[in-house]
Amino acid sequence: MSGAPASLIYELHGLRIRSDIPLGEPTLEGAYDLAVSWVGTRVEPDTAERRVLAEAVWPGGTGYRHVETSAGFRLEFRGVCDIFVAADRGSLTVALARGADPDMVPILLKGNVLAMLFLLAGEGVLHASAAACGGDAVAFLGHSGAGKSTLVTLCCAAGAELVTDDVLRVRADESGFRCASGGSDVRLRPAASPLTALFPGRPSQATVDGRLAVRLRNRASFWTRLAAVVTPVRTRSPRLRIERLGPVAAWQVLMEAPRVLGIRDQELLRSQFETSRRLAQGIPVYRAEIPHGPPFDPSLGAELLSGIGLT
Repeated sequence: MSGAPASLIYELHGLRIRSDIPLGEPTLEGAYDLAVSWVGTRVEPDTAERRVLAEAVWPGGTGYRHVETSAGFRLEFRGVCDIFVAADRGSLTVALARGADPDMVPILLKGNVLAMLFLLAGEGVLHASAAACGGDAVAFLGHSGAGKSTLVTLCCAAGAELVTDDVLRVRADESGFRCASGGSDVRLRPAASPLTALFPGRPSQATVDGRLAVRLRNRASFWTRLAAVVTPVRTRSPRLRIERLGPVAAWQVLMEAPRVLGIRDQELLRSQFETSRRLAQGIPVYRAEIPHGPPFDPSLGAELLSGIGLT
C-alpha cells in the first residue's frame, strides 16, 4: 500500500488533511486539522462499544457499521476496511481488509468518513453536489444515482465553478448559509461520461467504483454562500420545469437524502433535523423536473442556473 508522503496536505471541505493516502491534489506543507494514516493489516477491535452511530447493509452483506468506543470511534466498511478515529477526531488510521482494493479507501474517506466526522462535530452535511456562479452556490440534493454529479457538470459547462461533488458541508453565518468546497473532481457514471467532451484538455480517469473522474476545478478550497438547493426528478418530458417548495415540503426533501444513511444515534438525528429545518426556512429549495438522459442537452446547465436566478 504505497501512498503520498505524510508531509503532503490536502484541502477538502474546509479541512486541511495530512494523509499517507492520496486524496486528490495536494497543497503546500503546513498546519493541518486531521491526520490520516495506514495501520497495515486489519486488526480486531479491542475497545468496548458505547453507542451505535449508523448502520447500513446492502445486498450481499456489504455496507457499514459506525460506533463510538471507549477509545474514540470505529467506522467499519464490510469487506473493505476498518477506520479508527481518535476521540478528539484529530487523527484516524485505516486497516485494510484482507483482499480488499486499497483504491476504495480514498473514495470512502472523501465521502462517508468525512461526512460522519462533520456530523459528530455537530455540523450540517448534505448529500449534494454544488456549483457556484457569481459568488453564490446551488446544491443538487439527492440519493445516489439522482443525477447530482451530472447536473453540476452541466452547470460547470455553462460557466459555473465546481464547489463539491457528493458531500456538501454547510455552516450558518450572519448572512445565511455558506458551503465548503470539496475535491477538484466530479465522478460521473457511465451514462454521463460523454459529458467529459465538454471539457477538452481536462484530465480524467476511471475509478475503482466504475465511474469516470474529471477535473473541473484548479484552485484551492473556499467557502461560498449557499443560495439555493435543487432536488432533481427525472422525467420523460422534453422540457425543464422548476418549482419552489414551501418550508414543510423543503424540510421533507432535505430529510429524505442524508449523506450518511442509517443514522441510529438520537443526537445525530436531532442535529440532522435542525440543519434541515434551518435550511428549509432560510434558503429557497426547488424541485426540478429534468429531461431524462442520456443524451444530456449541454444547454441544460445554463437553463437550470437561469431558472433559479443564478446567472
